[in-house]
Order: sequence, then structure tokens, then C-alpha cells
Amino acid sequence: MMEGAATFVTLIVFCTAVVISDIRTRKVPNALNIIGFGAGIMVGLLKGGAFQLVNSILGALLGLGILLIPFLLKMVGGGDVKFLAAAGAITGWRLLCISFLAGAVMGGFLGFTVIVINPHARKRAIIKLTALSTPLSLSHPSGKPLEKNGKGLRLPYAVPLSLGLILCSGIRFIR
Repeated sequence: MMEGAATFVTLIVFCTAVVISDIRTRKVPNALNIIGFGAGIMVGLLKGGAFQLVNSILGALLGLGILLIPFLLKMVGGGDVKFLAAAGAITGWRLLCISFLAGAVMGGFLGFTVIVINPHARKRAIIKLTALSTPLSLSHPSGKPLEKNGKGLRLPYAVPLSLGLILCSGIRFIR
């Protein structure tokens, strides 16, 4: 039980720091991702030695792999890719899979809400869907984050990913 608490607390602290940074600065700093990765490796070692270390490394590799193609297509930033890798080191690969899916669903729901509420975002979404360009992105082409300007809102991807991670990890911790 104590090992699960260490993982859960580490994940909450890491995700909170990342979300605050992403909203305030529009970036997920490498230093935060390195600290998160290191914390994940240490928690893994403390939880179960070599087996959990392998689980943490596989989680980090899966996190990198999940967002690599969206990164190459300029749908997400590099900080988001490294964030998911560090989160994978904390949670391990199994929990990362379901957490990512939960975060993606939450991101889709939040994005849809922004499109419904904001007429500028709705217009951009229609133009993008009509042009069959890259998948729908709520960001400005420059990639700037959640801001209210005359053109709409951008949702930092770390927010829904963190929600998915914390929700799934919390459910697992409670059980």
C-alpha cells in the first residue's frame, strides 16, 4: 500500500508542476521532465527492484512512442512528449496506456467544449476540417498555449493528460 502511495503522490506533484508551468509559460521545461523521470525510476526501484525498474523504463519508452508521431506532425510540442515519457516512468507502462486514453478523451471533450463556446475556434475548426489538413488543433499555428485573445483559446495538452493520469492512478490507488 505504501508503494502505491509513493507513486500516487509523486505523480500528483509532478503533474501539478507541469500543468502550472504549461499554463503560465506555454512550456513544459526539460528540468521538470528530468526530475519526473528520475523520480519515476527511483519510485520504481523502491517499489520492486529490477522488475519495477524495467516497468518504469518501459513506461517511459511507451510515453515517448505514443506522442512521437503527433510530435512529428506538429500536433503536440516536445515538452508534451517528454512529459508523457516521465509520467510513464512514474506509472509504468500498463497504467500509462489507460491513463493516456482517459486523458485523450478528456482533451477531446475539453476541445469540443472550446469549439462550441468560442466562435473563433469553431471557425478555425471548420476551416481545418474542410481543408482536410492536419487533425484538429485548438492552438494557434505558432503553438502558443491557453490564452484568451481575440482568436480563441488554446488548451495545453498537459492539462487533460494530467487529469487522465491522476484519475486512473487514483482509482488504482483506492482499489
